[in-house]
Amino acid sequence: MGSEEELGLLAEFGDEGVPCFDEEARHRNRPKLKAEGPGTRPLILHDAGDEDRASAGLHIFWHRAGWLVLLLLCQSSSSFILQRFEFLIKSHPTVIYFLTMLVGAGGNAGGQSTVLVVRRLALAACHRSEGTTVISFRRIIAPEILVGAKLAVVLFGAAFLRCIIFKVYGAECVAICLSMLVIVFTSTALGAALPLFLSQMGVDPAHAGATIQVPFG
Repeated sequence: MGSEEELGLLAEFGDEGVPCFDEEARHRNRPKLKAEGPGTRPLILHDAGDEDRASAGLHIFWHRAGWLVLLLLCQSSSSFILQRFEFLIKSHPTVIYFLTMLVGAGGNAGGQSTVLVVRRLALAACHRSEGTTVISFRRIIAPEILVGAKLAVVLFGAAFLRCIIFKVYGAECVAICLSMLVIVFTSTALGAALPLFLSQMGVDPAHAGATIQVPFG
């Protein structure tokens, strides 16, 4: 990668690797270069803030590690839930083959909503710094609930089709399809609301991406 391309990337993303939407901030993030002579590549001068950034990176590491350990403990509770329904699983062993489908669909649907809401919050924060009014939470959640209902219907049909292909009929087919309907709608609504809730609690809403995978993923 040439020096001109490196300058373009640094101007676009800044030295922290975070996309910058502010034009003035892009110019502020342009690095100071020191020429070493003709035909040599320019060197980026490091400032005194490198040590502070390294310390901040370590703080972020332990913050993320703490969240992952906490989510791991919460996710371990699924084994106790399965133990409570051990008799039902033994009576209907076919349901076991659809558990990964149901859980995966819920995690994927909830993760989509979470990513979209976190993205809108990030854009709203940039606009707020420019003096633009912030969008309301109702305008964020309401469309996601509507989309969640549509996705639930579509995946209900997909689950029914899979039951037909694998020759699963009767009460088991109805239970699997209805479970898909409820799981997708619930995960979509919670995936949209969780980043907003974390933001109100003063917690980084980006943690919602991993959190939504605990009950549904």
